[in-house]
Amino acid sequence: MSSPPSSPPADARELAAALARAVSRGAAAWPGLEVAPATFQAHLEARVPGEGDRVAALEAMAIEDLYLACACVHGDRRAIAAFTERFVRVSVAAAVRSRRDGPAADDMVQLVLEKLLAPRGSSRRGWPNSAGRAGCERGSA
Repeated sequence: MSSPPSSPPADARELAAALARAVSRGAAAWPGLEVAPATFQAHLEARVPGEGDRVAALEAMAIEDLYLACACVHGDRRAIAAFTERFVRVSVAAAVRSRRDGPAADDMVQLVLEKLLAPRGSSRRGWPNSAGRAGCERGSA
């Protein structure tokens, strides 16, 4: 006689539920952006540590910023425009005010976006590799 299929362990169910809540939170924070739930879930799963309290680690992440980041790295022009207006332009304007000999503001915006979003060599840089522990306004996504 075979035994019935076992259900996933409690911690796996808790993580799945936390991921579903995080996907909903991200989508609610940025309703004008279109990120497939499975895409954002995979984006989050890649950033959850493999050890320790994975649910707590996920819940400590800057979910709303990670949603915006995910949309940006997947080429959503509205996300890139939102990120640029909300974070990059403000940071660049402050940098330009403090430096007279550096590049112009528009050039700096382009450089920041390239550093964050553009793939370099064999590994991707910027947001795709970010663990999401600090929000955009506090440091990095």
